[in-house]
Amino acid sequence: MPYNSSHPRNCRNNVPFNLAKRIIVFVSDDQKVDIRLKELKIWLKNCLYPDIVIDRAFHNAKLQGPAPFKDKSNNLPFVTTFHENIESKSLVRNIRSKIQNVQTDHLKEVYNSSDIVISQRQPKNLLRHLTKAKFCSVFPIIENGIFKCTSKRCKICRLYLNECKQFTLSNSSVWEVRSHISCRSINVVYYLKCNMCKHQTTYIGKTIGDKVVGFKSRMNQHIHESRTGESSCIFPQHVFQCGTKNNCLIEPFFEVNIMLCLKDGNRLESFESHFQSKGFDTLNNKYLSNNNR
Repeated sequence: MPYNSSHPRNCRNNVPFNLAKRIIVFVSDDQKVDIRLKELKIWLKNCLYPDIVIDRAFHNAKLQGPAPFKDKSNNLPFVTTFHENIESKSLVRNIRSKIQNVQTDHLKEVYNSSDIVISQRQPKNLLRHLTKAKFCSVFPIIENGIFKCTSKRCKICRLYLNECKQFTLSNSSVWEVRSHISCRSINVVYYLKCNMCKHQTTYIGKTIGDKVVGFKSRMNQHIHESRTGESSCIFPQHVFQCGTKNNCLIEPFFEVNIMLCLKDGNRLESFESHFQSKGFDTLNNKYLSNNNR
């Protein structure tokens, strides 16, 4: 806050005192205190604070000295919100009596010299209910693409999910991901590539929209079915047969890319059918060609 601002004079004069007081309280070395105060004086003079205001504030801050040491008494604060119609002293008396009547030796040793202290927080007034203290003028930029989560326990992100912003489909066309998608997304259309045959076989599928099955749950289902071969879906059957034939049925069984994420799960089937009819994957394209014959 520059000294030539329109704030009241007492507010402007208190700025050097408060800043100097913080330095004196937080810095324990006296030599460093002098260095920090000299730096502060330079900054304040750059903000047009007069020397007499700075020197008087520093003098008053040094007179008060550092903050006193904390009381080392073993007090247990009972934190509650202040309400006029609630009497908290009776509750504190009950807590004290319970602590005094503790039977366990270990608890007696812990709470032997403890005392309950009331600590009441201020309730929200009408202004705090209607307004926020923080105003954010810069909003975070949400990038489009497929992103892995930060959890080390997420097997899908660690082994299966391909983190990218675009990928190539089976018909050599490039698919650009136009939304922010992660393993926690629901109502998605995904693109699978079999690792058992080195991505020669691909498959387009979807999560179950009417049951609100997320992407991660659907992938765990595919992983289990690829390991056992017991599935009505043609892709896990292919992965199991291909891995057994080539003697390479080990994880990761496939690689997954997410094509899009929809708000309405009822539209998943139409998008899946459209992508399959375009020949974006090999497995559904072969399946549809055989049925048309």
